[in-house]
Amino acid sequence: MITFTHRYKIKPTKQQVKQFEQYLDICRGVYNYAHAERKAWLESSMLILVLSDHQISQATLLEKK
Repeated sequence: MITFTHRYKIKPTKQQVKQFEQYLDICRGVYNYAHAERKAWLESSMLILVLSDHQISQATLLEKK
């Protein structure tokens, strides 16, 4: 089976280029915001895990005494 592909080159006007750039800026802002939110959530989760591990180690030390 032979598959053919086609390539098209678009030639946007200056107004269209400006509009595409605005869309990309919005997408970049949304991505960066979501990335920051996820990073903050992961850091807080890791802090909870570290505290939990610390509490577990403290409890085992108390049991050994």
